[in-house]
Amino acid sequence: MKKQAFVFISAISLLTVSCGGSGEGKLLEKSSAEFVKENIQYSTKLNGKRIAIEGYVTFSTADLEKGKASIELSDKPIQGGDQLIRFEIKEGKGKNSIDFGETSNTKYQGMGTVSDVQFDNVRIYDNDGKAYPLTQKVRLSGDLSYIKGMDGNFTSMEAFDKGKTLYNPEFKNVRVDVVQ
Repeated sequence: MKKQAFVFISAISLLTVSCGGSGEGKLLEKSSAEFVKENIQYSTKLNGKRIAIEGYVTFSTADLEKGKASIELSDKPIQGGDQLIRFEIKEGKGKNSIDFGETSNTKYQGMGTVSDVQFDNVRIYDNDGKAYPLTQKVRLSGDLSYIKGMDGNFTSMEAFDKGKTLYNPEFKNVRVDVVQ
């Protein structure tokens, strides 16, 4: 009986890991630019955690590589406000992705930059696969980690604000949910 229970628990654990981090993250207490900066950019205390931040998907340019777009979440819609976090999301139509619509930008071997778009035509797809304009407020859940150097320490630089240390966060395995 113990062996069966162990096999069942092991199978559930493997299934959970193989699904990737697609669940909802723990919502930050606030999604203001100042709060996010203090808790994500100036601190590594959330390293390895799945968190959620509310805001608006935006970009001035979107870097593309192998079907993923690197864009931003802002506290105001469409190229306005302060950046909360930069994140990666699948490019295309479908669950948790972004479709840039018609663009004159060219891609070379799955890489490129998107900057020439009509923002009214760009759509963000939520976790159910439903499309929304960039004016829709969303909750992004993702896995937060920080870039480490060859020495194993988090890479950082001195921030412009009050001599603080600025770390390099990565926000991946993003899930998009609409905020009603």
